[in-house]
Amino acid sequence: MSSILLMTSCEKGLMTFDNKNADVYFYNAGIKLALTDTALVTFGYSESNDTIIKIPIAITGIPMDHDREYKMIADAASTAIAGSHYDLPSILTIKKNAIYDTVKLVLHRTPDMDRSGTKVYKLYLDLMPNENFDTLLNSHTSSRSPYYTANTVKLKITISAAVSKPQSWGGTATVPSPYFGTFTPTKMFFICDYVGLSPVWWGTDPTGITLGDAIAYATAVKRFLDQKALAKDTVYDEIIPPATVAMPMKMGTSIQ
Repeated sequence: MSSILLMTSCEKGLMTFDNKNADVYFYNAGIKLALTDTALVTFGYSESNDTIIKIPIAITGIPMDHDREYKMIADAASTAIAGSHYDLPSILTIKKNAIYDTVKLVLHRTPDMDRSGTKVYKLYLDLMPNENFDTLLNSHTSSRSPYYTANTVKLKITISAAVSKPQSWGGTATVPSPYFGTFTPTKMFFICDYVGLSPVWWGTDPTGITLGDAIAYATAVKRFLDQKALAKDTVYDEIIPPATVAMPMKMGTSIQ
């Protein structure tokens, strides 16, 4: 069960706020250096239809000797549907002697989410005041450039199955040349199938592929494509605009 989650965080500092009641907030939007109030989740690099993302929660004030429930709802502006695209726990609690919690949000891929990324769902999670916590602390500005003010009580999650060209495909300091040629999802998954890679290898770590990996994999796939072509069983790529028909799959110019 896997997907790609693009969400930055940094274990630096905790917010404080002069308020008689404790405030609850999204931890990643409240840290002092790097902060974020958005998350992108794509199923495009996974064959699984379900995944769990962990959302860190924090409170101001001091720990207490009893559990304290807090409230989180899906904003009405969300296009994601409860039960179909996500499952949010019904009871959320800051445990006794704690000032943190982690929400385990279950996300689901529906059949209409394909790797073209044309179908995208939005889930807006709002922390709400209740008898235990306020939400007066609702924004925070980063302490270094580029300065950004994050919403600390609303988390905006984008859910899709989009696949885009990974940095590790080529044109970076790690892999400077286009060994794999023009990017298409069809070619990326073909390479994975042939050399036995998980698609997650492309999507999670843009520096994970070495130059040696790129040359070895591209060379092996090129040899196989050449053999198929000689046997009159050509492997075709998907249609790449402005072309209107699919062309034989090719590796990059550095491997030709």
